[in-house]
Amino acid sequence: MGKIQPRGSGHCCGKDLYNIGNELCCRNKIFHSDGFLQCCGGSTYNVSHQECCQGNGASKAIPKEAEMLCCRGVVHNINNVPNSRCCGNQTYSPLTNLCCNNDVIIKKDSTNHTICCGREAISFHSCERDSGNFCGREAFHIKRDLCCNNKLHKNAKKRGKRCCLPGTDKFDPRSEICAFGMVKTIAVTRNNRPSSPIPGPQRRELRPTQIATGICSICSDAWTNRDVRRRILDKSLDICRENGYLLTVKHFEVSEIANKTWMDVTMKRNIFKTNANKTDIILELPCKCSSLKKQSRKRILLLTDLKFQNPPKSFHLGDSDAIVPRRKKILNMIRERFRNCDNYIVRKLRKIVFEDRIKKIISESKNKA
Repeated sequence: MGKIQPRGSGHCCGKDLYNIGNELCCRNKIFHSDGFLQCCGGSTYNVSHQECCQGNGASKAIPKEAEMLCCRGVVHNINNVPNSRCCGNQTYSPLTNLCCNNDVIIKKDSTNHTICCGREAISFHSCERDSGNFCGREAFHIKRDLCCNNKLHKNAKKRGKRCCLPGTDKFDPRSEICAFGMVKTIAVTRNNRPSSPIPGPQRRELRPTQIATGICSICSDAWTNRDVRRRILDKSLDICRENGYLLTVKHFEVSEIANKTWMDVTMKRNIFKTNANKTDIILELPCKCSSLKKQSRKRILLLTDLKFQNPPKSFHLGDSDAIVPRRKKILNMIRERFRNCDNYIVRKLRKIVFEDRIKKIISESKNKA
């Protein structure tokens, strides 16, 4: 039977009372605490130089500095075993082995093997064995099923689906778009012509002989250093924008259905402002632009009123934006002509007014003193 104690006289630990200020209750046992002790199962350990190894109903205090590793309640000596890790209640070295499903340890046949496939280590998103094909640890039919980065989609290939890499999802190229691992649905009209999944103007792909003046001019063979400089001089290219972002193109993807192209870029800095804010973003162009392949890993300049501070995942570009080659002559021309832009003049006037106010405040403070 339990004991009845006055309210506020302490806390229960089994059938007894203990003081939480200087005592511990570990599995109904009371221990004196000096501030460094914590419970480890039915006993205590000193947190300053010990660790509690618990698992499978067992618990044990082990020294922190010792060459020991706790794996599900089992203590292992890992002396002379570099980079040891747990796999279930066992230890293994990731340099020579892989841990599959946190249970099975298998030996690597090659140093670049990083994925478990059945009972084998591989570096691919699917694998083959004598008994059949495997996607991760699951068997699959290579003509019917789809394996997308170790995720199995039954009968997906038979239905015409494809992997949306680098993710693990599948998509139907007849009604969906894959953009950097994200699947977007496209509405299809009665004559089987797709409509745009994102609001905005549609454009046909530019022919090499065409000279475009909008954002899709980057898709034309007229998009050359000489042509861009000419357009800046005759003012057919409006460079008066709030921001001029220096970008590096990492990757691009052209839609198979809609007039869309996605650019995966890294924004280095803004040439019109002093602050630098390096970040990765995705830009969407309202046109098919296969010629962007030439710009992969190259640097470009984006003139836009869009702000990339705390940016969302992607931005939609339009004809009010412009992309030009990042060349020294072009940058110098833009910087020089930017001084005649209204937004630059307004910015300068604000700075002058602000400086005048500061000077006036300082002068008034001196006179009062």
